[in-house]
Amino acid sequence: VHSGQSLCFYVLLWWVEGSSIAILPPRCLCIVMEARRIGRFISKIQFNAPSSRCNVVEIIATLKTSGQEVCLDVNALWVRKILEKLKVQPDSP
Repeated sequence: VHSGQSLCFYVLLWWVEGSSIAILPPRCLCIVMEARRIGRFISKIQFNAPSSRCNVVEIIATLKTSGQEVCLDVNALWVRKILEKLKVQPDSP
């Protein structure tokens, strides 16, 4: 009886572990990029370097008024100027 309970426990544990891995969000957070000039509305900028999970630089800005996070288009001229001022050199896609 104990071996049946143990087997059931391990199957359940395997299923839960497998499910948690399957539902993890991908590393790339940016799906839609903002190219419009929103510089004056930004309170904070976060840089995510390329990694094994996401092979592009992600630039995520937090807006002053709402606290909403917005992904910035690294190819937009105004974003490039900000990166230049901050001495950040993202890889070109």
